[in-house]
Amino acid sequence: VVGRFRPASKLMAMNASKATAEARIAQSADTSNGGREDLTSDLPHITNDELPQLSLRARTWRFLEEPTSSSGARIYSIAIIGLITSSVVAFCVESLPQYY
Repeated sequence: VVGRFRPASKLMAMNASKATAEARIAQSADTSNGGREDLTSDLPHITNDELPQLSLRARTWRFLEEPTSSSGARIYSIAIIGLITSSVVAFCVESLPQYY
């Protein structure tokens, strides 16, 4: 059965690369900040003045689709969920025989 088993040299090379990767992971876990790498250290610092301004369409989409984008968006999403819930409850109550 050809191709089913790997030659010993390939297995040894795979084990060596796996051991090197594990050693790199263990070494990076020994950093002074609790094992977390600072991934933002190489990024340039950007102030809010340098960010591009979103168009009205993009801001509206973000407001309606991402409740965490602002406190107003969060309040709006909670209000919509409340309206949907009250609508479902009213529909169910209307179907009760005592409220015909």
